[in-house]
Amino acid sequence: MVREKLRALMDGVTTDGPYGRQLIQLVRRLPLGIDPLFDRYRAVTAIDYGDWDDLQKCLELRPLESIELEGIRDIWLAPISQTTAPVGPSVHQTALFDIHELQLNRDWRRHKKLMRLMLGTRFSSVTLNRPDMPARRHLLYRALQDAVLLSISEVHGGRLQIALGLARSGQRLGGQGEQLRTVANDLEGLIEYAAGGGVAELSWPSLVASAVGYSPLGTWEMLGHLIPLMSLRADERFAWSVRVLDRVAVGMASPRAELQARSWSIALDVLSGKKRDETGLEALLVEARRAAPGLRVIPLLLDGFTRPRHSSFADALEQARLSGSVWAQVSALTWMTAINPTEWAARSLHRLIKVTAWRRPILVPPQIASEAALGLTARGLRGLSVVEMALVAGRPNVTAEIAMRHAEDDSAPQDAREAGIRALAKLGTSRARELVERAGRRRDDLGVLARRLSSRPASDTALSEREVEVLQLAARGLTNRDIASRLDLSEHTIARHVANARSKLGAANRAEAVSRLAELGRS
Repeated sequence: MVREKLRALMDGVTTDGPYGRQLIQLVRRLPLGIDPLFDRYRAVTAIDYGDWDDLQKCLELRPLESIELEGIRDIWLAPISQTTAPVGPSVHQTALFDIHELQLNRDWRRHKKLMRLMLGTRFSSVTLNRPDMPARRHLLYRALQDAVLLSISEVHGGRLQIALGLARSGQRLGGQGEQLRTVANDLEGLIEYAAGGGVAELSWPSLVASAVGYSPLGTWEMLGHLIPLMSLRADERFAWSVRVLDRVAVGMASPRAELQARSWSIALDVLSGKKRDETGLEALLVEARRAAPGLRVIPLLLDGFTRPRHSSFADALEQARLSGSVWAQVSALTWMTAINPTEWAARSLHRLIKVTAWRRPILVPPQIASEAALGLTARGLRGLSVVEMALVAGRPNVTAEIAMRHAEDDSAPQDAREAGIRALAKLGTSRARELVERAGRRRDDLGVLARRLSSRPASDTALSEREVEVLQLAARGLTNRDIASRLDLSEHTIARHVANARSKLGAANRAEAVSRLAELGRS
């Protein structure tokens, strides 16, 4: 009876179903040597927990498709230098091995190619004849899995517009209660945030922490995919994810999983403001030299972040290209353009952000992104993507300059000029309003747009761009000294900006000024 019940619920390849760890922990206690199917199920869940001793006990009984289990084990325990997966006796098993191998090496070029191939291949002749796979659930889940994994591939190695469509599609695929639907929902919000929009609350981390959450291996896989996007917020959710990623990697005893977890742990330290010599970055860089290109990307980006050094970003860019990591190429080029906006770097970045829709580069502080947008503008590059990148970066004085140059450049694309006018109107600062009113004197479509936007009632009290910027930094908890260092101004100047902003907002103190700015939608 137990055997038949499990056959309706338990998938011997994809174990993270609606019942999550509750079912897996039950299967982990099945007796060995009674039924080959029990042996198979228990072996699969041993992999889920990185219990390699228990897996060996199962393998000694030669469970169903034992070569599949041995291959996955060998991939997870392989040294950092491994770059290719073993070849399975069937196409289905080779594809399964490749999925594990490519995610451990973060090889997004091959991962995306494999996901597109699998999208049109259901392996039904294999799955329908295996007793450890409930056919209906497996086939339904495959449709969901293929959509979500291809969306993830597009996030890392393609275009956000395609990734967003696939994430939305994933929310209606698969069976009821499948956890991957929740992943698809969170993925949609994270993609929209990366593309410059707002972000919704994440549901999947709470699901992971519940009794029906993912297995350790499943948790590591999904966190590894989502954590670059989560780093954009650098909040408690991100910090929690880094800690979980590290705990699972250590528990799995996988060298490549541990290297990835350590990379993001150091990224958390760097984003939190720790000094380079406090993070362990030097040791990480030494270890990463033996790894595949995809595993070297984050250490190299962090190397440049903490110096900053142009050559490190050039190295990161090369490794990102080899591994097909598009987001890392955008990040490296953003830093390079901010530091030294050469013609080649600026044009490469302009082309990438236009095609891929990235507006918030990963591991790039907002001030660096705004400097890169300014560098693009100074090079004469115009486009909707440049204005949006500047607006998202949140430095009003820089955004106003970029928006003005776009709006007043008759040779710029019409949508870019209109975006410049809209950005100025959205800023709502005193200088921005003056620029919109000046554009409203034009006798063309741009003038019509400017007049319509300038006729709207003011939403604030004529703060300057610098006053808004200072309050935005204060809202992040920075002191006057911190803000002065960030903006290369004196503490006296920062104090004056805060005082002026308080007066215009009618705020009794600094905290109230920050609160009122947030009420105006400007934080």
